[in-house]
Amino acid sequence: MVVHSFPIGVCADIGLNDLQSRATALLESAQAGNPDALADVKPCDASSLTLQQALLVIARKQGFSTWDKLKAYVDARNELADCQRQTANVAAQILSTGYDESEQRPAYRGASAQVISPERDALGDIHRTLRRLTRHVAAALEIALEDADTACCTFCFTPAPQCRKLIAGTGVFICDECIGRCANLIEEPPNPPQAGTSRKGIPCSFCDKSAVEVGHLVVASNGSICNRCVEVCLQIVRPTC
Repeated sequence: MVVHSFPIGVCADIGLNDLQSRATALLESAQAGNPDALADVKPCDASSLTLQQALLVIARKQGFSTWDKLKAYVDARNELADCQRQTANVAAQILSTGYDESEQRPAYRGASAQVISPERDALGDIHRTLRRLTRHVAAALEIALEDADTACCTFCFTPAPQCRKLIAGTGVFICDECIGRCANLIEEPPNPPQAGTSRKGIPCSFCDKSAVEVGHLVVASNGSICNRCVEVCLQIVRPTC
């Protein structure tokens, strides 16, 4: 199992507690005179360095100008992740429903069964919430999504009309550009694991296999994709002869 971090946003397995722990460790290392830590906190004086300053350093390492902006992003990302899990659960309920013989009517599976179920109503509501929360995460990354009804790539937040191809999973999307990025990441050496994070339980957002079941897993802020699904997606987006 090899886990790679996608370069946009903060990976899904890194929470605020992890980031705060990094800031505390940076503060302690800088005060102890560690050369790498001293380089990270420049131009601050290590002898008077505060936790707030260390938090700012961590925020800027993640691509955010302030700790508050990083916190707002992580909060929005976590809310979106909860909605994605809810989407997957409701979709699984719909797919697992068969034919109700006791009532002699078609259940929810199949295009010809004109039955509007509570689950399908709920899924429609969740999809609308999903897109609203996606806009919040994109806004935290200072990416503007003008149309609330337009799907976008979960990995880079590019709207569907601007993607050459956009492949859908359950509550997640990936564009052709990000498929290529993920394929390149899989070929590169993995990122060293961060202290306090465990990636063994992270599932692929497209096939639901856990990290321990696949060879490689690319983890983004609100989605992940394994090497097998990358290969399938490459076959879809590559032009056929």
